[in-house]
Amino acid sequence: SMTVSTNATIMTVLFGVIIGDYAQYTAFTGVSSILGIIVPMVLVLVVARNMGQKKALVLFTALGIFFQAVMLLVLMSDEIHTVTFSLKKINGITVWFVGIFILLNGCKSITNNMVIPMIADCSDYERYRSGKFVPGLMGALFSFADKVFTALGTGFVGIVMLVMGYNRRLPQIGDPVTAELKWTTLFLYGGIPIIGWICSLVSLRYYTLDQKKMHEITEKLHRESFRERVRKKSRERKERRRDP
Repeated sequence: SMTVSTNATIMTVLFGVIIGDYAQYTAFTGVSSILGIIVPMVLVLVVARNMGQKKALVLFTALGIFFQAVMLLVLMSDEIHTVTFSLKKINGITVWFVGIFILLNGCKSITNNMVIPMIADCSDYERYRSGKFVPGLMGALFSFADKVFTALGTGFVGIVMLVMGYNRRLPQIGDPVTAELKWTTLFLYGGIPIIGWICSLVSLRYYTLDQKKMHEITEKLHRESFRERVRKKSRERKERRRDP
């Protein structure tokens, strides 16, 4: 869903057609990206340690749905074309847009990056459950799924544009804002991520590796690791005694 919402075509229509100020888009996203990386890193360290990764992911997924819904309401405003990134001409709709955009991107960054340490949790769980250490397999499965859905997301945007009649060229900066183009863009930018996040929340109901379970898994793996080191040292001492 993130691949669809951040697709270059969607960003072009959103900023270059609906808002009509694509020239300053790069500078704006640069600033918001910095804040969207630093703030989430701090929040993840604090929240994930206190709540566990599962609860933290559920929290920021729910916040992502909320901020995405608010962003859709902002984009539906008749004044959205007056958004400006010039400090001399700043107005209320700009403050709303910039604030929600930064918070939304922060939630996106957190939910995307929290998946990686959760892969390690799944690897530890498999070792806890079956004794098999398979981090490479877990990483390969995640990489495969990520590439598949990235390709599907890009293809989905292309198919939607084709159905809308853009069979020779994609929407360009300065194109007229039609109702069809506006509402389709809002659905792809906001509706698809919300659907994806809702699917994530449903899936997380069946994800059992919460903070308590991971603590249990970690303790068991540490005990097994300690026992293995003791056995290894015992074998080494016996081998040294046998040597003349």
